[in-house]
Amino acid sequence: LKSGDLVQSIVEDDSAVAPEVTVDDCYIFDGWDVTFDSITGDTVVRAKYTHKPPVKLTVAGVIADAAATASHNNGDYEIVYGDEVTVTVPKSVTNAVEKITECTGWIGTGSVPSSGAAESVKTRMVMDSAITWSWQVAKWWLTLGAENGTLSVASGWQTAGLSVSVTATPADHYVFKQWRGDLDGCAVDGAMATLAMDRKRSVLAEFELAKHKVKIGGGMETTMPPAGEHDYAYGTMATVTVVNAGQY
Repeated sequence: LKSGDLVQSIVEDDSAVAPEVTVDDCYIFDGWDVTFDSITGDTVVRAKYTHKPPVKLTVAGVIADAAATASHNNGDYEIVYGDEVTVTVPKSVTNAVEKITECTGWIGTGSVPSSGAAESVKTRMVMDSAITWSWQVAKWWLTLGAENGTLSVASGWQTAGLSVSVTATPADHYVFKQWRGDLDGCAVDGAMATLAMDRKRSVLAEFELAKHKVKIGGGMETTMPPAGEHDYAYGTMATVTVVNAGQY
């Protein structure tokens, strides 16, 4: 008798020899459905197996803007032992007119590789595992406005972490007045503003009508406004009233 043969000839009431068992790594060998002792007739013996219990996959770091298109959102998932799982998030997501955020990869434990730079990871689950996604803002939206003048840069996406210089040029008969808006952490030098793109920003250039000096002279008479130099905005009407002295 060869030990472990799948087909054995046994003298009645003798014992058979259990074959050696090779178990797939997804299963646990639970023994045989009958004993190998005292075989009294033709007998079929079947091996019994139990599938290994499911394992847990914990997903974290999925940002709100990516939730709609991610394969798995933040939370715990029960995975059949030995199953292959692909976990993905979008490469980049846009939050309305505010920012573009890009996935920079993941950190993993258990069956998930320890780290990676892609937006997708495929793994065979054989133990409790976790994946945490990483993100960074790639671009911020910059809103620029100007009335009665032009700007050297248009509204649009700007690379996060860099600065953009904007120059304001007045229309005819106007002069630059000031910058208004989200100027925290920015440098302003007259009509040029250097904007740090560390957030969404909205900046407005203000202009005003150019002013011209009008010199009003008087002798013995009284004038309204009084004699001297006065500023008048371009296009406005300058009215001067002269009141003669009594002897004139």
